[in-house]
Amino acid sequence: MMRKHSERPRLLLWAALLTMAMTPALPAHAVCVGDCDGDNRVSIVEAQNCVNLAANLPAPPCEVADQNGDGHVDPNEVDACIQSFLDPSTCPMVFTPAATLTPPPSTSTPVSTHTLPPPTSTATVAFTSTPTRTSTRTPSPAPPTPTATSAPPCPIAAGVYTTTQVSSPAICAGGPKDGQPCTQSADCPGPQAGYVPFCGGSLKVYTFAPFPFPAGGKIVQDVAAATMPDCVHDTVVPFPGGFTAPNFCVPALGYTVSVTQTGCGIGKMDSNGGSDFTVNEVNDTSDSSSTCNLPQMGCPPGPPKLGADASSRVDITVGDGTPDTCVGGSANAIVTVPVHTVTWQDNSPGTFGSCGGDGVFNAPDAIITQFDQILDFTTDSTKSKWMDIDSDGCYLSGGGPAGGQATITGRCLDIPSGTVTTVAAGGFGSTGTPNDGSFATRLANIVTGPAAPMHATCASPPAINFSGTATRCIH
Repeated sequence: MMRKHSERPRLLLWAALLTMAMTPALPAHAVCVGDCDGDNRVSIVEAQNCVNLAANLPAPPCEVADQNGDGHVDPNEVDACIQSFLDPSTCPMVFTPAATLTPPPSTSTPVSTHTLPPPTSTATVAFTSTPTRTSTRTPSPAPPTPTATSAPPCPIAAGVYTTTQVSSPAICAGGPKDGQPCTQSADCPGPQAGYVPFCGGSLKVYTFAPFPFPAGGKIVQDVAAATMPDCVHDTVVPFPGGFTAPNFCVPALGYTVSVTQTGCGIGKMDSNGGSDFTVNEVNDTSDSSSTCNLPQMGCPPGPPKLGADASSRVDITVGDGTPDTCVGGSANAIVTVPVHTVTWQDNSPGTFGSCGGDGVFNAPDAIITQFDQILDFTTDSTKSKWMDIDSDGCYLSGGGPAGGQATITGRCLDIPSGTVTTVAAGGFGSTGTPNDGSFATRLANIVTGPAAPMHATCASPPAINFSGTATRCIH
């Protein structure tokens, strides 16, 4: 008899727990799917974290990204994370068991820590047996249906943004000065397959050692409104005034170089990150096919033809089949700009680096070579090489050394701080000595904006396929 009386309080307690589990009084223990830090909102970083977990990429654990509690983040749960980010008012919820559901240490403790564990079904049924977006909604009134105008905009708004190459204090805080090799860090990843970057900016030409690149270059982009829901923006680099670069000295040659924009450029920006903007360029200085029809006499056999022109064929491929992962940032981008490059012996009085002179091309100076090229900047990785694309037995008509550039990697745009690291690599034909060659550059930048949109257009953009291969015939 005494045993039966002692069981009654337990039965009442079970009934109370079951009632609490099945009523809408649980919001204190239900959070938005993907709210890893429990601050009642899902940030873009947390949404990206859900994507990384689903793809089995390195990412911090996040129990509330696993809505059904099966120990894995699946595509449906990634969609729930993104919905939580886009519209917190209708975010799908996930139930996290409260501390009161742990087994009691003894029968003498207060009820709040004494409850017996409820059956497994009471901890999940209220949130897995109903549609995701309405699992915690009360029957009346019904929540408003989300509309295109109620969802928050993409992380980057339309407008004009300026990317400015900066010196090391803004990017490599506490690191080495400009002109010194980077130490291992998120902003300065250290040597990459023989390419040693410098804080601020680096440039490698031909087979020479990389050298510091001066700060101050700019790319101005008119960024259009994003397509939804992928948040990908078209961008235009207006001409003139969209691209500027400082003149620089190539220490190994003792020559000064200028790079000048010759036409408008275009690009893509993914303000959620995740587009595939890997760039691979293959160069051929002689194309005897009908594709470009740029044959070079005497190449081969025999020595390079003296005075060979600067024509070349470039096959550029965007994407390697793996979407970019923005670690430490939230947006990735690619932009292509046509330029004209002039290299000269600076005979003017002055001390412009190791080249001497005044660093400006003027009457006393002697042109060494000049050529057109197209610069392709990306926040992902890039590489270039020379190859006989058309199988005419020749891929290098000039004296070189052509070299080739191994893969170098940029860094995604971190929207809150406005920092981004861009990379570019490619080949070029040349009319002087050394002749045809290649380059690779890695630049640390600050992005400012948006200013008022220009609604710029580009009638004759460089040939590029942002999700495949395009061929450029440079005459």
